[in-house]
Amino acid sequence: MQSKQIREATTVAYIEDQLKSEDPTLIQSATGNLARLYGMTTLSQLTGLARPSLYRSLCENGNPSFQTMCRILDAMGYTVSVRRKEQKPNE
Repeated sequence: MQSKQIREATTVAYIEDQLKSEDPTLIQSATGNLARLYGMTTLSQLTGLARPSLYRSLCENGNPSFQTMCRILDAMGYTVSVRRKEQKPNE
C-alpha cells in the first residue's frame, strides 16, 4: 500500500511540475507519458476515444483539444484547475 502512495505522489508531483512550466508541449508530453503508463486500452474504454486517436493526440506532433486533455486526465483520476498567477511586487 505504501509503495502505491509513493507512486501516486510521484505522479502528481510530475504532472504538477509540468503544469507549472506553462509550456503546452511539456504538459502534453507529461500527459502522454502518464497515459502510456496507465494503459491506452483502458483509457480508450474510459474516455470513449479510439486508441489511435489517443496516440495521435498525445504524440510529439499531436494537438489535442482541451476537451480531449480533460477527458484523458479525468479518466486517470486527475482534474484540471485554474488559479490566478501571483503578481510581482512591481505590478
